[in-house]
Amino acid sequence: MATDVAAESPATPDDSSTLDHAPRLRLRWRRILAIGAIVVLLGQLATLLCLASSQESPVSDESTYIGAAAAFDKYDDLDMNIEHPPLAKLIAGLPYEFTGIKAPAPNAYLTYHQRQYGWNVIYVTNKGQSNHIVWLARIPELVITVAFGLVIFFFARDVWGDYGGIAALAVYSLTPSVLAQGGVATNDMLLAQTSVATLWLLWRARLRPRLYLPLVAVMLGLALATKATAFAMIPLVAGLAAYIGFQHMTGARRRRWLVAAGAAAGVTVVSIAVLWCVYLVADPHLRVAAPHPLADQVHGMRRTFINLLPIPHAYKVGLLIQMSLETRPYPVSILGHSFADGTRLFLPAALLIKTPIPLLLLGIAGGVRAAMRRNRAVLAFVIMPTLWLLVSTIALTKRPYGSRYILSVMLMLCVLAGGMLVRSAKSAADTKSTRQWRLQRSIVVALVAAMAVGSYLTYPFYFTYSNAAFGGSSQTYRSMPNDDDTDQDVRRAADYLRSHHITGPVYWVDHGGVPSGYGVQAVNPRPPTIVQGIFVVFAAYDGVVDRGRLKGLHPIAVIGNDVFVYDVPPGPDTVPAALVAPTG
Repeated sequence: MATDVAAESPATPDDSSTLDHAPRLRLRWRRILAIGAIVVLLGQLATLLCLASSQESPVSDESTYIGAAAAFDKYDDLDMNIEHPPLAKLIAGLPYEFTGIKAPAPNAYLTYHQRQYGWNVIYVTNKGQSNHIVWLARIPELVITVAFGLVIFFFARDVWGDYGGIAALAVYSLTPSVLAQGGVATNDMLLAQTSVATLWLLWRARLRPRLYLPLVAVMLGLALATKATAFAMIPLVAGLAAYIGFQHMTGARRRRWLVAAGAAAGVTVVSIAVLWCVYLVADPHLRVAAPHPLADQVHGMRRTFINLLPIPHAYKVGLLIQMSLETRPYPVSILGHSFADGTRLFLPAALLIKTPIPLLLLGIAGGVRAAMRRNRAVLAFVIMPTLWLLVSTIALTKRPYGSRYILSVMLMLCVLAGGMLVRSAKSAADTKSTRQWRLQRSIVVALVAAMAVGSYLTYPFYFTYSNAAFGGSSQTYRSMPNDDDTDQDVRRAADYLRSHHITGPVYWVDHGGVPSGYGVQAVNPRPPTIVQGIFVVFAAYDGVVDRGRLKGLHPIAVIGNDVFVYDVPPGPDTVPAALVAPTG
């Protein structure tokens, strides 16, 4: 049953094949050093994640997820945050099973007040425990993010060899978006992790389909149970499963086509079954009680198609809500250019701005090198899925919610980064090829080192990261304000005010967050008589730092690259309308 795909083993191993006659002691030390490198990289990843995450307040969507996690834990309530599947919220709520966290009855909170429900859980019902509650919800994703480093390593090692695996793990552990999103209780990182794990299992299924195709189906089901956009993975995974089945079956062509169709159908059916299981864990009765007006706004063929899908009713409601949200206008700004109704350019721009330059260079170079070698396995199972993830995400959404939507592409770039460290056994005996490989290895080491320096200099403000080509992290609020989630710095701003003994009311300009949860007396700066005092301005809030009374003033402090503290002197008896925001 071995065929051209099966015979096309991992791209080309590293130079370990040239060491068959080396002393066993040398081989043993190489293995020890490799294991040591993995332990060190995972250790520094865990350290940076924990230190940065422990300083941050909930990001914009996180309070919603924490509230839904508490509702699942206490009431089995699917209506809370129904627009997203429950897996990420079930995982975030696992620590609540073993603690005395309280949650109000969610009946009074319809779907569109879910953020307020989350705030209630964090800051009111469990008063004085906000940091503890947020940290408990983040622990599972922190653990998964660190453990997923092994998936990145094994995926890259399978494709490129040991050196490639270590290089991929190194860039993964240093990527700012991983360090930012991997430490919060949302669904974006989990979706990226389950998607990339699915592709890794597909890669292994090329050689052992009977063992790995069922695992592919399970992992795809977990991706579907994390976020609705994972539906774009179904045709990709089913097509590759069919390709594997066709290539591994011998005999008549008709029989091979039947096996291919069976493999595609089997993976799809099992993944849908896993989706049902996750919903049954969240609520064995699958109740959907609250009205969902947004879902009722979708009509025609799209609604008919959704209703025909063999998925839980709550999932159908969530899909309809997502479709309804896509019809809304989403103003977006990219590098100073504004688009009133959003643009499909946002996510490609976010990928370029938020990805470290060394990772972009390594990922693109690794993919190009594999393409030049015409390795069909890498093209079909690594490069094509990476492009599919990028294109499908751009096609499915125009909402400018940040680079977190394309985290799976960043993770695949980490895998591709190991492609520069491939060395075949044939080239190992050639002196010219040996020199070329050593040069490549030096370039990779230099780029990883540069990425490490940039990552450590960014600590702990990973959410506001931008690479140097676009002005660096200090300019993120200007280059891509829609991606600059500022809510994680509410706690840091409160700590600054407390450390500088600013105890009186301050004028708080933000689009979200709960300053009162951190002891800040925040005043809404609407009354026109308020013309002086301490202003805490979250810069992503509609570019307010460049307008009105604040224009031309120098902040007395900058917190996390995106929070500006001003001591506004007396002036004209007006306050710009832009300085209006809820204070919490």
